[in-house]
Amino acid sequence: MKKKVNRAYISLFLLWLAISGCNSADKGPGLEFSNPYRPNVWTVAVIPFKNDSGSEDVSSIAMTDEFYTELATVQDNIQVLSVNQVMAAQNKLGLTRIKSEDELSMIAEEIGADALFVGKITRYQPYRPPLIGVVVQVYEQRVPTREQVSDQKDFDPSSLSRSGSNFELAGDGLMKAVVQVNNVFDASDKEVIAQIERYTTRQAKESPLGIDKVMTSSGYMRFVSHQVIGRLLYDYNIRTGRIRD
Repeated sequence: MKKKVNRAYISLFLLWLAISGCNSADKGPGLEFSNPYRPNVWTVAVIPFKNDSGSEDVSSIAMTDEFYTELATVQDNIQVLSVNQVMAAQNKLGLTRIKSEDELSMIAEEIGADALFVGKITRYQPYRPPLIGVVVQVYEQRVPTREQVSDQKDFDPSSLSRSGSNFELAGDGLMKAVVQVNNVFDASDKEVIAQIERYTTRQAKESPLGIDKVMTSSGYMRFVSHQVIGRLLYDYNIRTGRIRD
């Protein structure tokens, strides 16, 4: 009887080790899901995606919703304003189509966002294996360097919009792209397949999500959003000196 109990404990211990190992590696290389300005609150919003893929089979609104939903899962003092708030501000300001950094600045000020995620779909293949190409940039009004943030550990990004800041303006003071991801996620590619396997392993801890679910249109959009957000935040954290390259 004791042997059986001991074996049970050993099995549970091995399972715990496996899960612990996944926790440190399941996000994948070059991905980070943390606030680049922690411990301060970072208020962000997602501008509705554009469809530049040439395909009528893809919904830019669906891509926007999946991206927003994935971004909202990052629990590290990141406040994600709703897409409805963004669209309401666009309608109020008469900016249904964003054409300039000035217009992004107006939207950010209207909704009280420190940063805006701006993206477009560049390629889309609806049938299996799915393929989605995206370009996503993060825009900020004024951008501190790594050295500046390192010198002021309690830096609050919202303070950049207030007068008297010691941080330099980026360029002419308009919204500027800080980090960018430009990638095509082809589910027939070996590297992407490995990313999908890591993603499904990670998601299985929170809710059942198999390969079949990921291969659906919404599931694949969510996977692509996960990868893009992880890369953007990784590069952003490098920029602010929170992690080292």
